[in-house]
Amino acid sequence: MKIVLAIVLALCLNLNAFAQNRKVIVKQIERFRDTELYNASYNIEQDSLKELIRQFFRLNNYRAISASDSVMRFYLRKSTIGVRRGVSHASANNRRGRYVRCRIHVYVRVSIMEEEDGKKIIVSSEAVNYTVNASTNIYTWGGSHRFDELSLRTFLYISCVGNAMPMPPELYAMVNNYNSNQTRERKKIIQGRHY
Repeated sequence: MKIVLAIVLALCLNLNAFAQNRKVIVKQIERFRDTELYNASYNIEQDSLKELIRQFFRLNNYRAISASDSVMRFYLRKSTIGVRRGVSHASANNRRGRYVRCRIHVYVRVSIMEEEDGKKIIVSSEAVNYTVNASTNIYTWGGSHRFDELSLRTFLYISCVGNAMPMPPELYAMVNNYNSNQTRERKKIIQGRHY
């Protein structure tokens, strides 16, 4: 009985080690991709880069507020669910802590920095509360309303540099080694889904 238990324990530890190894490899791939995207420089004209940025924001329903030589600002009015704060009223729908539908403004500022190896972008964003009506009803917004900076950087990288992001040979070797040890197709690390 002890031998069977030892074998089962060894198999469980082995399967857990493979699962953890997969997570580690995927995290290393994501870390490499993020550093490549956030440190990418673009060797194109500034007007072309600004037009690509405008195109991305147009596709995502943002509106342009202002644009100067190196700074562009965009905003989006977004419908969301908020929690009522403030004085509660007599009606049941106006009670404090009740979830209500409200709108927020999401502002995004994109700065283009000129460097010796090309142009880099700096992105900053903020979400501002917006009340439902002009009264003193204040709502705090819930959920995640951050701007997806990674999708902007991916769009610019694909448009300017190209589709393929070259991975280091060590990561390819780790992925190939892991995939060769897997018997099931669903457990493998797949290009296009994981990297």
